[in-house]
Order: sequence, then C-alpha cells, then structure tokens
Amino acid sequence: METQNTAGLSYLSYVVKNIGSLVFPHHCAMCGRPLEDGYFCEECYDKLPFINGNTCFICGCELPDGFDMCEECAETGHYFYRNISVFKYTREFSSIVHKFKYHGHRYLARPFAEQMSIKIKEMDFPVDYIIPVPLHHEKEEERGYNQSYLLAKYIGKTLGIKVLDDVLIRDMYTESQTMLKKERRKENVCGAFSVKNRIIVHSKIILLIDDILTTGSTLDECARVLLDNGVKKVYTATLATGR
Repeated sequence: METQNTAGLSYLSYVVKNIGSLVFPHHCAMCGRPLEDGYFCEECYDKLPFINGNTCFICGCELPDGFDMCEECAETGHYFYRNISVFKYTREFSSIVHKFKYHGHRYLARPFAEQMSIKIKEMDFPVDYIIPVPLHHEKEEERGYNQSYLLAKYIGKTLGIKVLDDVLIRDMYTESQTMLKKERRKENVCGAFSVKNRIIVHSKIILLIDDILTTGSTLDECARVLLDNGVKKVYTATLATGR
C-alpha cells in the first residue's frame, strides 16, 4: 500500500510539474534563456516588432506619417470594416508564431492575447461578440488545437466579451495559405466557411480573431459570410500582419 501511495504521489508531482511548465515555460520563447517568470527575457522583449505610430485605417499595417491607408487597401476593398495588428510579421517573429501554431507552444496564447487585448481596448471597438477564425475539424485534430480560438478565449476573458466558437464553421479542408499568391489565396478560401446559427449574430457587431493578416483573404471570406448572414459589422484583430 505504501509503495502504491508513493507511486501515486510521484505521478501527481510529475503531472503538477508538467502543468506548471505549460503555464510558466521557464525559458524565453525567443532565445531559450532560462527565466524565473514571464515569457520573454528583457532583451528579447525589447526586440519584439511592435507596430507603433501611424497605421492604415483599414488593415492596421504601419505607415509613414501623413498616410491614412496603404496601397493594398486603396486598391482592394475589404468586407471587414477595420483591423488591428500588434506585431509586424518579421522573419524572426515568424519563428515564434510557428512554435505557437504548429509545435504545441499553447502557453504563448496568453501573452499574445494580452497584447492584443490592450490594442483592442485602445481602439474601443463597439463589439457584441468575439468569433475566432475556425480550422477545419480534420486540421484541428491534426494540430490538437485552434490557435485563433486560444487567442479569442483569453481576449474575451480579458475584455469581458462573449466568445462564440460554434457559429462560424469551416466546411472545406483547404491547403495552407502560406505559400500561395494573392489571387490563389482568395480562390482557396472561397466558399470554405458557413454560419451555423445566424439568429444569434443577426444585427450584431463581431470581432473576428486570427493569428496573421497577409492579404486578408481569409478574414475577408469570413467577414463576407457573416455579413451575408445578417451581421451588422465585422471588425478584425490579428496577432501580426505580414504587410
């Protein structure tokens, strides 16, 4: 009996230790330097490519002073009303995002969502509900989680806004947008989404959450489907922008 209890306590200690490592990774997410708390060492935090100063009114990319819209948005209309992004999607930052999206580093959702929440609060969007961009169920099973939902969950909790994770559905298993050109990206997601319960979002203002904005094709298709199903307006927020 004593041996069993000892084994049980050892297993419990193992579980607690590993749960703790998910919440507090004890190393910098960028350089791997040991940390007592937090997610980034001071040196790496100072290197994070925050978007500062003047930005495009539509897509949220960084612009020189005196401009209110980037060339891309001036040439291409969007279904979403306005987007905010926290970071520029630089090569160095993309490696952290890849850890978050593809390599099980779910703990990064918390610090990323904290920064997104700060910027969303500053913009003071009049939002009724938050909706994450969904993954196809097969892709979510392969990955083990939807990174956009993790961000949305923490943002919703921080801002006190309800998250609807079962309204916008991804019906089609599409190839990754990463290596596709602009026109191909639009084709790839066309018809990929549907709305399951249109009554709950009718005449509401939605904040759509995703990880990266590049051409905006995915966010546009999601926003179009939501608007077609009675949504009044769609704002979007992404962790980073590749523009």
